[in-house]
Amino acid sequence: MTRSQLEPVLDLDPQPRPLPNLEGERTICRLPSEYDIPQILAFYERNREHLEKVQSPRPREFYTKTYWRMRCLSVHQEFEDDRSCQLVVFDRNEPKVVIGYCNYASFIRGHFFACRLGYGIDKDYEGKGYMYEALNNSIRFLFDELNMHRIEANYLPYNERSGALLERLGFKKEGYAEHYLNVHGRWEPHVLTSLTNPSWKRS
Repeated sequence: MTRSQLEPVLDLDPQPRPLPNLEGERTICRLPSEYDIPQILAFYERNREHLEKVQSPRPREFYTKTYWRMRCLSVHQEFEDDRSCQLVVFDRNEPKVVIGYCNYASFIRGHFFACRLGYGIDKDYEGKGYMYEALNNSIRFLFDELNMHRIEANYLPYNERSGALLERLGFKKEGYAEHYLNVHGRWEPHVLTSLTNPSWKRS
């Protein structure tokens, strides 16, 4: 028997991690695909004023198919590289209709195992429990499947609806940061919150 026959075969081309497809009673959360682009653009167009109340205006190219083709590719690559998990939220009763997003970004491992959360919901679905379900299911995925220990989420002090949602999900207030984020050309304060995984174990 030759040495090559004795040596184990190394897998130099590991399989990609399974993509999330998180189904709740009323929502489905998954990574965006090129087929979703028309509905993604429709969501952002009809909610442009609604979302930009608490965010800086998007660049013009954000509302184009070209931008979103590149964005879909980068979202999948970042998920595969363990850098983010950016999810589109669909209405389960109308599974082609985009109603929101929940983006878990800036993954840090090492001694931290943390990320940052940003989210938005269609103005016609606001206050009806859709975002609570989407975040609850996706947080469970981040904790149980991606083994995150800490998720940080920050909100403008006057955005009481967002603060109440995070509190309902179990996020704890950790502080108040002056001049934290540039919104519409002004440095705005934010309330800092986080949620930790009580079942985290080093894998």
